[in-house]
Order: sequence, then structure tokens, then C-alpha cells
Amino acid sequence: DCMEGASPVRAEQPKRAAIKILQCNNELCQYELRQDGDVESVSQSKRVVKLKLEAAPKLCLIIKKPSAPQLHQPLRDVANFMSKDLGLDVAVEPAVKAEFTDLPFLISVGPPPQPFSDFLGGKGIGSPKDYDAETLKAVDFVVCLGGDGTILWVSGLYNGPCPPIISFAMGSLGFLTPFNFDEYKEVIAKTAAGDVEIGIRTRLFASVHDEMNRKISDHVCLNEVSLDRGPSPLLTQIECYCDGRYVSTSHGDGVIVATPTGSTAYSLAAGGSMVHPDVPGMLLTPICAHMLAFRPFVFPDSVTLRLKVPDNAEFNAWCSFDGKNAMALNKGWSVDICTSKWPLPLATREVESLDWFSGVTQSLNWNNRQAQGALVPETQPEMQRTSLSPPSFPPIEGVNGADSRHYSANSSKDAQTQGSRQKKLSLAQVQAGAAGVGEVMSPALIDAPEIMR
Repeated sequence: DCMEGASPVRAEQPKRAAIKILQCNNELCQYELRQDGDVESVSQSKRVVKLKLEAAPKLCLIIKKPSAPQLHQPLRDVANFMSKDLGLDVAVEPAVKAEFTDLPFLISVGPPPQPFSDFLGGKGIGSPKDYDAETLKAVDFVVCLGGDGTILWVSGLYNGPCPPIISFAMGSLGFLTPFNFDEYKEVIAKTAAGDVEIGIRTRLFASVHDEMNRKISDHVCLNEVSLDRGPSPLLTQIECYCDGRYVSTSHGDGVIVATPTGSTAYSLAAGGSMVHPDVPGMLLTPICAHMLAFRPFVFPDSVTLRLKVPDNAEFNAWCSFDGKNAMALNKGWSVDICTSKWPLPLATREVESLDWFSGVTQSLNWNNRQAQGALVPETQPEMQRTSLSPPSFPPIEGVNGADSRHYSANSSKDAQTQGSRQKKLSLAQVQAGAAGVGEVMSPALIDAPEIMR
């Protein structure tokens, strides 16, 4: 019940002057007239949206986790269901098309892979650069069979607008795969009918510039952009700017700029916080910072960050985008990072937060421990009684009369003190017994020498 009520209207009371609120984002600005003069805010987080297809989908793309023989039969089941039962055209990657010759209706999104292709260190996988852009653009939705890495692969295929993605948990992690494979018919049929819940996942747009501020390359990332020392064994220096204003210089192994989705990936391993995917922001996380005071912090998603290798740096830095496309950054080079206007739409359940918390607790075992059992009085061992009788002091040889009188006086005082403490302890025991909690021994009422004995 976090909804705040409207401001009460008082009869015959003067009102505030009407105001105009200018609201801007990365695309447009608009005015809103408030006659009552009240400034009202709404949540800026990206909630689950309802997607309605105006026309029936025609083409679906299936992405399968590579080198996973256990996914061969699931792919056949999904492809046959969409082609025969739903009447959809089914597209796959060139390597999958070459592998599944028993499914002639499959459409390849690119030319056949080269037999000795070394892309990602595997044979016959092919490069996404060779995929047909028009075929990828015509895809109505994507079905992923794998884990979170498969989602990252799809994000790399679409550096611009991306179609909705339906992901089934068939990998090692499950942050982005909310559906089980045994419900694939229901989920895919519901999506093909144009009724699906979509969760918006923010992506980053990174642009690399040289020392003359000339653009070298552009990248779109779902998880993070990382700048590190690469193969150098020494510290690297990275200057951080926010909207052109100097923020700080990182001395250490590097820095990470992550999305809320990527907060549970490399950024979390480097000591960053976990951020809910609905939070609009960018995380700046240092990697093994030399200064302990340099801690992770969050920027709003409306700013532009610049990470620059200083002109007087001792060594170059290296940059990677979602763990791929690593490149060296020479002295004076920089990377501009902002929120991409093309997010990643993921099909989700009605309550996306439950999917995210389930992934955090199940995949990372976050704060997952065995519950502590309740105390059972019958099984508790009885506490040993401690004698509080006044200590007896043996006679000391060689003590004269005056010293003997002094010693006797001190002994009497000790005995009186012990007697007083015994009375207090007896009262505490009576009160504890009346409460039914058994015998209680208060350490504050027991003399240190008695505890030592």
C-alpha cells in the first residue's frame, strides 16, 4: 500500500499558482500543465509491459546452445510444433541447419559455415557478421534453448531493435530463463496468439574513440563494458567522466560499467551490488582498486559516461563488451557509454520480480542457509551450580598484628560482599523459576575468582 493519496482540497483556501513541468528524456521533451501547482512524480523504473501483436507472426528464430547434444530432441520438438501446429516459418543458424538435415523446412539465417571456421574456437559455427540482416530483421520472435549465455548471444545478433525473446531454462544459470521446457507449447502458442508479458532489459551503447576523438567502433551490451589492464602485470589508470565532468581516476586492475541485468555477472564478482532489473541506472564497479575508498556506485541511466586512458599513462588498457570483441585502448583512447534506446525484450511471467529473486536465490544461493532450530528446554544441559560461599583464607605465617588486623578486615568485607551477591542471585533464581525458564546464573553476579576456579 505505497500509493499516496491526493492532496486534500481545503474549501475557500488560497491555491498555489499553476505551474508547467518540462519533462525530458533521451528522445523528447514535453510540458505538463498542473493547475493545482503540485509537483507529482511517478516511478521511473521499467515495469513489465503487455505486448499485443497487431498481425499474426510469420517467422520465428530458434537459437540453440552450441555443443549440447541433449538439446537436439527439444529443438526438433519445438521446430515441428511451430511449423506443423502453428504454421510458422522456422529459422535457425547455419550450423544448426547443416546439422538437422531431417528437418528440411528449416530456414538458415546465413550461408553455410566454413568447415574450418575458428570463430569462438569451434569448427563450423560461422560468424554472425555473415548472417543475412534482412532475415534477422523479419523475425517476429526468438526462442532460446539454453542458459543466460544463449541470451547474450541473441543480444549480440541484434545491435539494434530486437524482437521478443522466449527463453527456456536449459543451461547452468537461470536469471534470464523463466520458463521450463515442459511448458513450451503453452508459452509459444500464447506468444503466437499475440498475448505475452514482456520485461524490458536495459542495454548499453558503447562507442570507442581514438586520441583524436575519431570513432573506431560501436557496440551494444546487455551485461557490461569492462576496461582492464589486459596482459600487463602492472596497475592501469582509467579516468572517469560523467556528462563531460571529471569524476575520478581508477588505479587498479580496471573498471566495469554494468547494467542492472549485468549486476549479477562480472560486476558482482568484482564486489558490486546486485541491482533489480527494474532500477534505471548504470553501475560503475572498480576491479581490485588500489584505494579502498574507491567503492562501487550507481549513475542514473540518463547520463553519458566516458572512460579514458590518460595521455600520460604508463601502459595501454584493454576493453571488452559482454566478454567479447576484446580490443586494445592506446593512450588517449576513450569509450563513451550510455543507455541504448534498443532494450532487450524478454518474455516473462506476470510478476517479473519473482523470476529475478528466484534466480538470485537458486542460482547464486544468495543468503540461503539452513534455518536455525528452536531451543528446546528439555534437551538443554543443566547448568552447573557455582558455590558462592565466602572464601576461606589460610593463615599466613610471618604476619604481624597490624597486618593481621588489616587482613581480617579485608576478609570480612569480602565475606559481606559475597553474602550480598548471594542474596541477589537467590532473588534472580526465584524470579526465573517463577517464570518457568529454569535456573539462571548471571555472570555479573559471580566473582571472577569463582569463575576461574
